[in-house]
Amino acid sequence: MVNIRDVAQEAGVSVSTVSKVVNKTGSISESTRKRVLKITERLDYHPNAFARGLVTHKVENIAFMWDRSSESPFSNPFYSLVLEGIEEELVKKGYNLLIAAHSSYDESSILPSFLPSRIVGGLILAGQFNPAFIKKLEDAEVPTVLVDFYLENTQFDSIETDNTQGAALAIDYLLKNGHRKIGCLVGNNEHPSVNKRLETVLKRLSNYGISKDDIFMGYGDVTPEGGFEAVRKILDFKPRPTALVASNDAMAIGAIRFLRGKKYRVPDDISIIGFDDIDLAQHTDPPLTTVRVDKVTMGRIAAKRLLEILKEKDPERCRVILSTTLIARDSVKKVKP
Repeated sequence: MVNIRDVAQEAGVSVSTVSKVVNKTGSISESTRKRVLKITERLDYHPNAFARGLVTHKVENIAFMWDRSSESPFSNPFYSLVLEGIEEELVKKGYNLLIAAHSSYDESSILPSFLPSRIVGGLILAGQFNPAFIKKLEDAEVPTVLVDFYLENTQFDSIETDNTQGAALAIDYLLKNGHRKIGCLVGNNEHPSVNKRLETVLKRLSNYGISKDDIFMGYGDVTPEGGFEAVRKILDFKPRPTALVASNDAMAIGAIRFLRGKKYRVPDDISIIGFDDIDLAQHTDPPLTTVRVDKVTMGRIAAKRLLEILKEKDPERCRVILSTTLIARDSVKKVKP
């Protein structure tokens, strides 16, 4: 691989001169600048991003981080699309994306080594993190944006889904289709988004005269396996519900798989509605009715906001809440109230 010394030797100048030309710093004659650039092009030399940041005082690396106790964004269809939006925005602005995991719920946990060394200019955190870890980031003055997570007492920006609006859309759609015996497939990972969705579902049903005692509750992880287990518990109730509302699409997909195995027909026997509108939702059998979250836009906004923060000395805190849309497919059927 060609390095800066190769360019300097070929051009007959010092390494510092090549560095100044590449990083557009210092005073260099036009003839020297053109000669060095011509050689960098011929040798296909690309400056090291880390070293370049030390010279220009602009670190062109942004880290995307998730907590190790959560599912990896590479296997999580929600965060993989958030990551896609982040990457699109950073590449457009000439930044590099680093991806890392961290155990923020380990009380003895320290900041990742790449933060104190200033290899990255800022962080985008996906999902829930320990508030104590967030406080460490604040104390270290690491520019940070939270995605799909909100903390009341923090200086960091957050980009979130309107979970209240989305859960209300789901319940209103079921009620409009005549359903009154409703079951909830509840993700039990204590994520604020999951809790807000459940809180809204219970409140919305209560407004329509359906008390919590009349709602069928099944708990599991926010995964297909969790949905599989949650719906199995709900089917033990008599009479069984006519519709199920899931904390997310993954749970809804697991529930559909379980019901098909038990010879229940969706939606003829039981209707199901999900949340998130992951890509797989439109390919289930039947295609899943769900609440759409614009995950790519969430990532783009998070990246754009972090870059804005890096340019400002004392930016005001910003909280962005993205609206949701109901996507009606074939997993919900109208019934007589």
